Amino acid sequence: MKESKSIPVHLKGGDAARGLPARLHHNAWVVEDQERTRAFYEDVIGMPLIQFWIEEAPLPGGTTILSHAFYGMQDGSALAFFCMSEPKHHETYKSPSTELFNHIALKVDAATQDQILERIKASGYRNFTIEHGYCTSLYVTDPDGLRLEFTVDAPNLTEINEFQARTAREAFKRWNEGQRRSNNAWAHRELDDVS
Repeated sequence: MKESKSIPVHLKGGDAARGLPARLHHNAWVVEDQERTRAFYEDVIGMPLIQFWIEEAPLPGGTTILSHAFYGMQDGSALAFFCMSEPKHHETYKSPSTELFNHIALKVDAATQDQILERIKASGYRNFTIEHGYCTSLYVTDPDGLRLEFTVDAPNLTEINEFQARTAREAFKRWNEGQRRSNNAWAHRELDDVS
């Protein structure tokens, strides 16, 4: 897939030349069962298995055999999942279950978000949606406790990003001074049950 060369508004003005990362390569998570993970990411979410490695990996005091599965996204990045061959290593290195605010967010368009929601519902996974104003977010938790967010940007995202480019530092300063007034004029929230 060809990568876009346009510079987002929040990186204009010299920030793009600072050597920022180009994109997410992958986010890794330790899982207990590769087939259960594959069924969720391929069958429910729709992300294809693009790499599967079986490797000997160094650990403190020795080595272990593990598998490393990658599920691809349109821009070439991936979500990756380790599975340890020995249960004692899984217990030592398993990823903690995430709470509401710990998650990974993936950008999708509205049609893709709707398709993912249909598959999530058909598979019986609990989910919820939040309208943030700057994006609409669908949340689901995978079988090993990783919370995923599938985000559709607002149609007026350029306007929102331009506002943030002008005001982010001032808002940051206000927060650090103890001021807690919202600066999100775009949020029209009808919160779903997020439990």
